[in-house]
Amino acid sequence: MLKLLRSIRGFSTNLERVEATVFDVVRSFDKVVPSLVDRNSKFEDLGLDSLDTIEVVVELEERFKIDLSDQEVLKVHSVMDAINIFQKHVS
Repeated sequence: MLKLLRSIRGFSTNLERVEATVFDVVRSFDKVVPSLVDRNSKFEDLGLDSLDTIEVVVELEERFKIDLSDQEVLKVHSVMDAINIFQKHVS
C-alpha cells in the first residue's frame, strides 16, 4: 500500500512539474497573453503558428532532457497535448 501511495504521489508531483514547465514555456512567447494560457488552450488560439509550436516542443525537450519522436511532435497542438506527451516521458 505504501508503495502505491508513493507512486501516486510521484505521479502527481511529475504531472505538476510537467504542467508548470509547459505553462512557463508557452507563456514565454511575446505574442502569447500569459493570462489566456490554460490546459485547454490550443496553440493556434494563442497566436502561435506551426514554427512556434516546434519551438515550444524543442524548448520542452531541452528542459526535460528527452527527445520526442517525429510522430509525437506532430501530435502537439495544444497545452494539454504537450502535457500529456511529455508526462509519458518524465519519470
